[in-house]
Amino acid sequence: MKRYILLVMVVLVMVGLTASFGCVDVLNSKVSDKVDDKMIESVNLFNPNMPYSLRGSMSLVIKKNYVEESLGKADITRRLDTKTYEIRKGDDGSFVVVVYDNETGRLIDVWRLDKLYERNDFDRLVNGVSSLEDVVLIDPYTKVFEKSNSEGVSEHRLINDEIVIIDYKLVDDYWQVEKVGFEKDPLGFSSLISQDYSEIKNSRCEF
Repeated sequence: MKRYILLVMVVLVMVGLTASFGCVDVLNSKVSDKVDDKMIESVNLFNPNMPYSLRGSMSLVIKKNYVEESLGKADITRRLDTKTYEIRKGDDGSFVVVVYDNETGRLIDVWRLDKLYERNDFDRLVNGVSSLEDVVLIDPYTKVFEKSNSEGVSEHRLINDEIVIIDYKLVDDYWQVEKVGFEKDPLGFSSLISQDYSEIKNSRCEF
């Protein structure tokens, strides 16, 4: 009974986070047409690809055993000094990386990707001109989190421990790119998964 109550609490917390921040889940159509994967469906419960500025709230009650119950056993698990990460492979060629804090056991990051990007991948975006659809052509696993009724943000991981933060404005019912900025990744994601990144990169499906 206690286990059931805790699982319900996890669901309620994640639903609450989605309601608080808002989330627009956009996938490239030629990717989404191929998705037939219960793990990928379940991972959306954990709000993957949440910007760092919002991510602090996601680890309130979520522990490793609840993630495994939702997503199944990981394909790769690696325990490091302060963090542990798991990698699960999706049927569509994407990978889901889940990161925990070793001291507390809490979930601190969930990221869905098929590659880590470079700065020049985003050179084609033009502030005030490009749209969310242009961003999805670069990163098919883009998620926009609503900051207000007319403002949104998405985050993207780069190969050199940087992140791309894209701010959007809602214009005529579509998300227009307002600003593209680069920052250091506080988690150091690319270094964190460096031991297994070659497998991620070389094993992904070609669309």
